[in-house]
Amino acid sequence: SLKWVSLWMWAGADPRSRGPGLHDWSDENDPDSFTTAIEEACSQGRLDIIKRLGFDPEKDNLSDALKCAGWSGKEEVIKYLLEMGTNPNDKPNSGSSALDRCLDKFSFDTFRFDVYKSVIHKWQLTSHFNCLEQLAKHKARWVPDDQRSINQFRRFLFKCDPEVTIEFLKIVKTNGACSDDSIRKLLSTPKMKSHLKKNEYELNRIGLKDILGTSSSKNDKNKEIL
Repeated sequence: SLKWVSLWMWAGADPRSRGPGLHDWSDENDPDSFTTAIEEACSQGRLDIIKRLGFDPEKDNLSDALKCAGWSGKEEVIKYLLEMGTNPNDKPNSGSSALDRCLDKFSFDTFRFDVYKSVIHKWQLTSHFNCLEQLAKHKARWVPDDQRSINQFRRFLFKCDPEVTIEFLKIVKTNGACSDDSIRKLLSTPKMKSHLKKNEYELNRIGLKDILGTSSSKNDKNKEIL
């Protein structure tokens, strides 16, 4: 509530002080799980509260804030932080933790569909794709930490209509937000090739038909089949 935030600010609360969060995973005995009001506002996508708290690039860690905003599903918050000059590629491997969080949010927000065994459609992920595109346009890069990260995202894509995969590929390929090697690892399993079999035209339009058709060695296929 912006009203209560304003009242606490008037009373002298420090939005940068760290303490236990209200989440189930927050441990009051573990400082590593502590959070700040600014980080919470970014995670919740509350641009009005972020501005009221007095976000200051000179005082606040822009990369940490953007990483939190990647979970929010709110394009306007991500855009606000990026336009301050935030470097989105903050990981040791030159990838973007905010983009990683954005992709985690795809899977988290659609978990409820598992209960009903429903196929997830592109239109149901509009806000998520808007966030992804905003990051990609500002040169954020998807550099998976390991094969396990790729496998996890691929499992999510199998729950979706193939158009979801096509939209993801279109955004990252058009904006240079991902290497061909990472795309190849994502698409190279027989199950994924079968999943996209009817979408060769769209893949060709974004320059990925050859990647989809690239054959792997027998050992590579055995490792990547889920």
